[in-house]
Amino acid sequence: MRTDDGLIIAASGQIVTESLLDRAQIYAKEIELLNAVGLNLATAVRSTVSDRWLENKVQLGDRASIAQENLNTFWQALKAKAEKLQRRSRRAMKNQRIEQALGRPVTRVILDPEENVILNVGELITHRAVSQAETSGVLNILLSSVYSKEPQISDKELRASEHGTAALVHHGNGRSQLESKSIL
Repeated sequence: MRTDDGLIIAASGQIVTESLLDRAQIYAKEIELLNAVGLNLATAVRSTVSDRWLENKVQLGDRASIAQENLNTFWQALKAKAEKLQRRSRRAMKNQRIEQALGRPVTRVILDPEENVILNVGELITHRAVSQAETSGVLNILLSSVYSKEPQISDKELRASEHGTAALVHHGNGRSQLESKSIL
């Protein structure tokens, strides 16, 4: 196939490539090229549209696959975050229940799986009791056995017979250092 000036656009038996199509278009020889390869304009247009449709379909499938992967990744991250928040929430609720139980009496005997008494009825819940109950797997039993009513405490009962380890230092008169200074 030649131009009007005699330049060769395509030789017989040559494979039609994009650059060959571009040269034929430059010299307005597209129809001659189609005829040379045994196609007519309608068949070429149909073929081009079909090829583009297939390309778009493949690209759409690729994009859908990428979108699905992104969605799966997002979903996994969201699930992990939700599980982490649930664990944190459960831990916070458990700690709050323990804090509310410390120093309060129990309403029933708390036994470990070997039938050893951790706390007896009326005994105060301590850090050690919580630790033993947790180790023995009976922490929920302990926390559900807390006496939660506010006790009626008389003025006499407000003064314990022995001092706590974190109490202020007492002088021989039974008053703390702070009380002694505030009275004088």
